[in-house]
Amino acid sequence: MIARVHGEVAGFSERGVYVRVGGIELEVLLTAADRQQLGGMAAGQALALYTLFSLEGGGGSLTPILIGFQKERDRDFFQMFLRVEGIGVMNALRILSVPIPSVARAIEEQNIAFLSRLKQVGPRTARKMIAALMGKLGAFIQEDSGELPAGESLEAAGQEAAAGSSSREPMEEWREETLLVLEQLGYSPAEARRLLEKVVLPANRQLTIEEVLAQIYQGNKEGGQL
Repeated sequence: MIARVHGEVAGFSERGVYVRVGGIELEVLLTAADRQQLGGMAAGQALALYTLFSLEGGGGSLTPILIGFQKERDRDFFQMFLRVEGIGVMNALRILSVPIPSVARAIEEQNIAFLSRLKQVGPRTARKMIAALMGKLGAFIQEDSGELPAGESLEAAGQEAAAGSSSREPMEEWREETLLVLEQLGYSPAEARRLLEKVVLPANRQLTIEEVLAQIYQGNKEGGQL
């Protein structure tokens, strides 16, 4: 089993990233969320991914593929996610267009509305996901803060965090992250901004993406758009 790949970015495909390892260039497939996040990396940058080897196809034609994840626990989640009836490797990569903790939380909370808005997922598939995985995903819900991006030193991470904390307000970061998730769910940038402006924010905390979507769906329902 190929458990991890260390190399440098050689470019990107529609399905993932090309990683140069010595004299070999590998295409490593990524979830839609990771493809979006890593897409800004320049050629030659160091990259390390936890990997999962799989064979795709049927009959006499099987194609080997390598799937990459930024975090080991994301690979663990993906393997569990494939247990859902009707979800194969390629559509699982497309379905995971939002951060895995958000998907795990929605499954644990039986949030069919959220799950149904993911790519290639309708209410029926959302119910299958809940039936297969609910009660098993608690370890995947919380975001990790202790894992460094591939190739980044502890010192560099500390400097970046210090610079970020002085130049960006938490609310600005939350807004950008929420708009990104809304766009990944199929809203246009203008529509995502318009919807977010209508969300009622509490005074003492930031809303989770599930709470934001609940307000949006309730507003659409009351406005007759659902």
